[in-house]
Amino acid sequence: MASNFRDAGAEILLLAGVIEAVAVRRRYEAALGMPVTVCRLVISRSRLRDRIVARHPAGAEREWHLARTGELDAILQAAQVDDFIVIVDDDQPDAVAARVLATVGWVE
Repeated sequence: MASNFRDAGAEILLLAGVIEAVAVRRRYEAALGMPVTVCRLVISRSRLRDRIVARHPAGAEREWHLARTGELDAILQAAQVDDFIVIVDDDQPDAVAARVLATVGWVE
């Protein structure tokens, strides 16, 4: 799929997801045929909780996401897969995106 994007003229491929281990990062790089740059978005636990509660109706799924936040944060900190971190908290998505793009050097 990455070659299709390159053949179509794409110069940047931005993927959203969670990479919990260096081995997973290597699999992405192998699949894409190029190195990847990993940005970890960090948000306060209280703000993340607010977002999860707003996004998921009460029930098992919401509780799973709420329980997973602390666990996932510890995994990501220990794995050190990221190249850089961007603090998100109360920023709007376009402001976060601009900061990520500027940090990686894709825009001024």
